[in-house]
Amino acid sequence: MARRKLKFFLTFAVIILAVVVLYGGLVGNKTSFCENKTAFQSDKTAFCPNETPFCQSKNKTDCNLLANKCLSLAEAMPSSNEKLISLDHKYYFVGYNPSHKQAAWVAYLLTSEMIRQNDNVSRGNTNFKKDPLLRKHYAISKDYSHSGYVRGHLCPSKDMCWSEASMRETFFMTNVSPQGEQFNNGLWKKLEKQVRTWALDNDSIIVLTGPVLSTKKAEIGENKVSVCGKFYKIVVDISYPSYKMIAFVMDNANIKGNVYKYSCTVRDVERLTGLDFFPSCEDNPLIDSLESQTDISLWKSEKIRTN
Repeated sequence: MARRKLKFFLTFAVIILAVVVLYGGLVGNKTSFCENKTAFQSDKTAFCPNETPFCQSKNKTDCNLLANKCLSLAEAMPSSNEKLISLDHKYYFVGYNPSHKQAAWVAYLLTSEMIRQNDNVSRGNTNFKKDPLLRKHYAISKDYSHSGYVRGHLCPSKDMCWSEASMRETFFMTNVSPQGEQFNNGLWKKLEKQVRTWALDNDSIIVLTGPVLSTKKAEIGENKVSVCGKFYKIVVDISYPSYKMIAFVMDNANIKGNVYKYSCTVRDVERLTGLDFFPSCEDNPLIDSLESQTDISLWKSEKIRTN
């Protein structure tokens, strides 16, 4: 009888021990899962509700290595299913769509040093001119005459006023798209100013911008330049360790409100435009994290917070 009781208690103890070990393993696995998850999960009901953005939860050295691999202007420039003409200028790059007679995207680097020297030259009476790198399928300044639309810079001339050469390069016709005057001088202009503030605040940023060509609503001029209903802008902070991205999509109209009202993720822009930003970095967990989420509180300068 005593032997049976001993056997029963030993069996029960083994069962209890197994349960404890199993539970500990599950908890450990949960911790491991959360620590090793590659994509930032913003869903509060997800398995890891307290997750933080990728670089805040990772070893800083590992994060910096991932950033060095992909956070560059060359890697940021998107791929497209449509046939685009690459125009590599000295101060910015263009993915030109010959069917629409304008860029699908323009990409450039903007630094705090550039902005500090932004009063070195003035726009003056600089005229728009044909892009010397484009031989055909181009728009001319006359296409915009009496059209009801202005030549809206994609890479703003004000971003490049730190030298005469850089400023003049922004006046190539491949760097403009038809924009409504109220849009061009309204909220879009405010966003451009904010981008320059971010360059000062964050030291170095990448800017990618262009029309949403799929929203074409009209054509202007003899060369049938597409008028698009929406424009996008993506800003990437590449300054260690505060890597972050934010994107905007705005209607080409007299829109109102704070610029953050029109913020979205890079993935949202990709779905809308058909472009794939950072195309060679699909498996990079840092890029996946940054493209999938945006936190506007990380971008709000003191000036914006008080408005």
